[in-house]
Amino acid sequence: MRVNGLTYPRIIFTALTGATISVKYDNGIESYTAESPMQYEVKDFKNNNAYFTLTVDEGGPAKTWYVKLKNNNGFDLKIE
Repeated sequence: MRVNGLTYPRIIFTALTGATISVKYDNGIESYTAESPMQYEVKDFKNNNAYFTLTVDEGGPAKTWYVKLKNNNGFDLKIE
């Protein structure tokens, strides 16, 4: 992670080109799905400093994994 000076945190995912990436916040207010590579910026201020689940689908249920993370204001989360 690195400080970027922005108000809203970002998630930058460049690994596993073609994988489906999903971001879903625990409060259910915001979610996002895209194909890798992707860049996502938190849209709702309520989700700054909030927990979310990042799901990566590499090609079906046997190749799907997830991790629970927490974002922070001014930081990028980069997965390369």
